[in-house]
Amino acid sequence: MRVVTLIAMDVSRSECEMGRIRFWRVCMDGPATDDELLAELEVGRRAMLDVVRANKKLLFLLDNGPNHDMNARQRRIQADWNKETRGLQVESMLGIAFVAGSAIHRVIITGVFWVQPPPVPYRVCGSFQAALQWMFELYERQAGALSHEERAKCGARLAQLKPGYPSSQRQLQQRA
Repeated sequence: MRVVTLIAMDVSRSECEMGRIRFWRVCMDGPATDDELLAELEVGRRAMLDVVRANKKLLFLLDNGPNHDMNARQRRIQADWNKETRGLQVESMLGIAFVAGSAIHRVIITGVFWVQPPPVPYRVCGSFQAALQWMFELYERQAGALSHEERAKCGARLAQLKPGYPSSQRQLQQRA
């Protein structure tokens, strides 16, 4: 028997708070098991509950890596979770930015949102910088102007990702 290392879902996070608004970035890459997806959705639900308890709002940036993909069952899990947490999303979020590096992924995400849009303002972007710019604009419409220094500091904090999911690699045993 030999051990084969497969790349699994890799999740990293970063955040920055300004006043009553928390910027939160989650980067996901690689294929996920159903259990990994459910665990990550639970982290998101807890983050929304935390900002509600703190009387704050969340500006959420979901950064999908080039290898992040969901099968049909996982898309259903995500859709069900979106329906279940719709009220919490409205209560906790100021907006959501989605980053998808490939044009195909952007078209897929946009198509899904034509059918079932998020309950808060959202934007599908091709890069982290474009998503960050949109988030700053949304922040300023709600909370006032940001200085160049505030934008730079928050952007730098969000760019510094920290590992968020404990299993960045999964090992499977395979018969030789």
